[in-house]
Amino acid sequence: MNIDKFKTFLKISGAELQKTTNEYELVRFRTINGVSVVYKGKRGYSFTGEAQEAFDAMKRSTVWTIMPRGYVKRASKISKGKCKTWLK
Repeated sequence: MNIDKFKTFLKISGAELQKTTNEYELVRFRTINGVSVVYKGKRGYSFTGEAQEAFDAMKRSTVWTIMPRGYVKRASKISKGKCKTWLK
C-alpha cells in the first residue's frame, strides 16, 4: 500500500487528514460522515468508516465523492422504451 499516494488521493477528494493516534494507524481522516482509519496489524490491513471505499476508488483510478449520510440519489431505469425514475 502506497500511503503517500493514498493521502494525496484523500486530500484531492476533500477529506481532512488527521494525526494518527497509535503505531498501528497508517492513515486517519475525517469527512462529513466522521473519522475513518486504515490500520496495519499482524493480520494485514483493516479499514473503518469510508476508508475501504476510498482505497478501492484509488486503486481503480476512479473519482471518490464524499457523500453525506442519508444522501438520496436519483437514478433512471429504461424499461421497454419507457423511462422510470425511482429513489435509491
